[in-house]
Formats: sequence, C-alpha cells, structure tokens
Amino acid sequence: MRRGTASVHSGLPHPTVQMSKKKNPIKKVLSKLKNINASPPEAGPLLANKGQPKDKPCLKKLKESLKFEVPITSFIKLKNKVNLVCDPQENCKSGEEQFKNLMSKNEYYEACLLIHDAEQSGKSDGSELYEIIAQRMWTSLSLALDGDANQTAGLRTISQCIQWAKEQKCSKDPDWSPQEWDNELESLFDRDIRKHSPKAELDKGLNHFLEELEKNISEVIRRLEQFPEALTAAYLKHLHAELLNQLASLLDKKLKYDDHVLLFRWTHKEHRRLCMCRVGSEDFDHMLFGNWFVDSGNKIASTGREAIYRTFVEILQSEIVWNSYPESEVRYYFTDVLEEGTRICKAVEDLGDTLVSRLQSLLWEEILHFVTRYTAFLTEKLEGAASKNGMCVGIRIVKNCCILRSTMENLGGVPQDMEIRGIESLLGQCENKGIDLVLSNLKPSLKEAFQNYFKKNCNEYENVLRRLKSTFMKENIQKDQVQRHYWTRAM
Repeated sequence: MRRGTASVHSGLPHPTVQMSKKKNPIKKVLSKLKNINASPPEAGPLLANKGQPKDKPCLKKLKESLKFEVPITSFIKLKNKVNLVCDPQENCKSGEEQFKNLMSKNEYYEACLLIHDAEQSGKSDGSELYEIIAQRMWTSLSLALDGDANQTAGLRTISQCIQWAKEQKCSKDPDWSPQEWDNELESLFDRDIRKHSPKAELDKGLNHFLEELEKNISEVIRRLEQFPEALTAAYLKHLHAELLNQLASLLDKKLKYDDHVLLFRWTHKEHRRLCMCRVGSEDFDHMLFGNWFVDSGNKIASTGREAIYRTFVEILQSEIVWNSYPESEVRYYFTDVLEEGTRICKAVEDLGDTLVSRLQSLLWEEILHFVTRYTAFLTEKLEGAASKNGMCVGIRIVKNCCILRSTMENLGGVPQDMEIRGIESLLGQCENKGIDLVLSNLKPSLKEAFQNYFKKNCNEYENVLRRLKSTFMKENIQKDQVQRHYWTRAM
C-alpha cells in the first residue's frame, strides 16, 4: 500500500497547483487538445509571421471564451509549460484564467508581473506569453497613433511595461524576450512618423512643403496630448530626429537665398516648439540642431553673396550698354546697389546680429569688386569717347560716383578689417575720368564763347556756364567742392 500510495502521490501535481475537484470547462477543453500538433502563434506587427493552424471545433469554442485576439496555441503552451496559479489555500482563479482576464482588460503591466513571478519560481518560461503581450501592445499603440480614442486608456499600462522591461534588462539574459521592447517601440514610432510625414518634394515651392510639415507636427502634438509622458517623450525624440533628417536633405538642394532664409526662420520656430514640448525629458538634447544651424547659416551667406554678385553684374552690364547706346530717358542703375544690399541684410535682421554682420561683410567685399570692375571699364572703354556723347557720359560718371558714395553712407556696417579708403580711392579715379571727359568736350564750346565775347561783344560765355550749371543741378550734383573743381579745371 505504501508503495502504491507513493506512486499515487508521485503522479499528483505540485501542492501549489492542485485544483478543485469541480470540473473546469477550460481545463476540460485543454485536455482534449494535448495531442494536437499546434503551430507557433501568428505574429504581430513586429514578430516574424510563422503561420497559424486551422481552427478545430474545440479551438473555436475556447476562442469564443477568450474575448481578445490571442492565438489559442499560446494558451496550450501556457497550460503545458507555465505554472501561473495561486496558493491552493486561497480561493482564486488559475494562472491561465488570471492571464486571460488581465489581457481582456488590456492590463499588460499586471500580466508581465504575473509571468515574472512565475519565472522567479524557476518552474516556467514566459517567452511565448511576453510575445503575446508585445503583439497586443504594438497593435493597440498603432491604433492609438492613428487616432483611435478607444485605445488611449491602455497606453498607461504599455508605458509601464516598457519602463519595467528597461529596469529588468541588467538582471536578465540577453535572449530574454522583453529585452527588445524599447527597440521595437522605437521602430514602431519611426514607421509611424515616416508614414505621416510629407515627402520632401518642392514642386509646389518650399513654402508649401513647410506648411504641410508644420501642419503634420501640430497634428502629432495634438494626438500625443492623450499619451503618457514617457511615450510622448519617446515619440517626440524620434520626431525631432526625423525632422532634422528632412531639413538636412533640404540643405543639399539648390535653393535660392530667400528660400534658405525662410528655411532657417521656419526651423528655428519649429525646433523651439519641439524643445518646449521635450523640456524635462532625460534624453533631451537642446543642441541637436546646432550643426544644422551652422550649415544653414553658411548656405545663407553663400547664396546671399551669389545674389549680390549676380545683381551687381546685371547693374554693371546695364551701365555698359547705356554708355554704348545712350538713351534719351536717363535711368541710374547704380541706385539698385543700395536696394539689393538693403534687401539682403534686412532679410536676416530677425535671425541674429552674427548673421547680419556676416552678410554686411560679404556685401562690402562685393561693393569693392563692383567699383574695381567699374573703374576698369571706364579706363578701357571711355577714353577718347565721341564728342557728341562725351558731355552726357561724363556727367553720368560723376553722378554714379555720387550715388555710390551715398550708398556707402546708408549701408553702414563697414567691417573693421576692411580698408574703406580703397573704395574711396577708386571712386575718386572714376570721378576724375568723368570730369576729364566733360572738360574735353566743354573746352571747344568755351573757346568759341570766349572768342565771340571779345569779338562780337556777346554773352555766350555766360550762357555756356549757365547751361552747364543747369545740367549739374538737374543731375543733383550740388557739392561746392565738386563745382569748384570743375571751374578750376576749366579755367
């Protein structure tokens, strides 16, 4: 009898898993499934898809009792491999029922603790159950990101699961299933961000693309208002990084000066908005965009200089054409120098004094090159100009020099390391060429006037001077020293 009794006891379950003698309907169904060759459970969004067996009548019946989408084969493994039960002294449900009940309520964190407690006893392997939890969590989170308000209630427990898995990492083996949950979460966020972000296509212009991007960021921030703080911080971290990648790709495109200024200003505003949302996050890096702003500033400087150079070349070309074919309706193109320089510098006034100062330095360098090219043109092309155009061209040269001097006074911001006297010297050379051209064409008229004055006793001399003075006044050349210089050279 003792030997028989021992054999009977050896066949009994462990005291902690002894069940009531009453028939358990789930246990009854599970006993019928012992010999079924069940395939691994169907994968979730982040797990490999290994297929799922066809449902048999007994499986369908149990699935109906499990009011959430978890493959029944996982519960077969739960029954055969995992001891998740209460103390027999307490009147409580079996481990399978507890797990099923927690999952039906989306209480993933409590389910993790239940599995963990069973693992701590050394009598269970919860990897399959962790996979079920992960599948359910990622599905629920994906739906919440798509705007499903019914999923927001379960986000708190998902956040708890991720944090718990991080805390357990150091004490677990590398192949422990929840080890990768934080990486899987990041992958899910990255996919969602790329799915909703507009493509960096500028067919409709940069401004249109940035408006779409801003609208998307605003929508994301609105959706994240219902998320737990930890999940919000993790999502914004990836959104911030993805925004940086998009903006870096825009810098590589061939944009105009005004587009680069727009991009810098827009990025500064949106970066600041995301920083305000992320303040307090433990992995918050407020210098994340530091290098981007440096590169963007360099692009603004280079395209700004290109814009100035291109405009100055057009101005000088127009002046050369006018000197070759003087028009009756005079237009002074050199006034555009001040207009373009002012436009370039004013565009970045709200982006910081450093950028303004940098563009002013580049502007002054281009002004020096412009005056140098103008001086070379006068030396090469205007010496010996035809007498019929000489007076008009000479006065125009003097007027252009007055315009450039006024431009220099209005622009300001002369770099400390720049020799301004170099520009003044070149302008003086140009002005002398204009004066020489005027006098060379004026001398014959004055000579004839003098002769007629003494021979015919007429006042043509005074008329010549009156007409010359009237021309100076018309061209707004009123400086006494310039006029005295004229009279001295004429006498």
